[in-house]
Amino acid sequence: MKALLIASVLLIISFSSHAMTGNELFEKYREYQKLHESRHEYSAVGAGFYQGFVRGVVVTYLQAGLICLDGSITFGQVDDIVGKELTDNPSNRNQIATEIIAELMIKSFPCEE
Repeated sequence: MKALLIASVLLIISFSSHAMTGNELFEKYREYQKLHESRHEYSAVGAGFYQGFVRGVVVTYLQAGLICLDGSITFGQVDDIVGKELTDNPSNRNQIATEIIAELMIKSFPCEE
């Protein structure tokens, strides 16, 4: 049942995001990095899109009970965790962005059963 729920959520998110790839999300992440490094040549739209996209996937998984964040985890940390994954594993960036985020969050923040 849990596998079916995960597949359903991934399918819904994938269609709603027009199947953005990790490569496309990585470009937005680079704008997010520039913003947090206080560099002036960043795109506020790109940085905001990155944060909103990642947080949208994470909140969907939280509400579905597929991941569990304790009170000490911030969304800033989650943004950084996803960015590190995109940076450290460029061979995976051709995958659908929602799938990259979902797999990483399930692995990083599983719910205790």
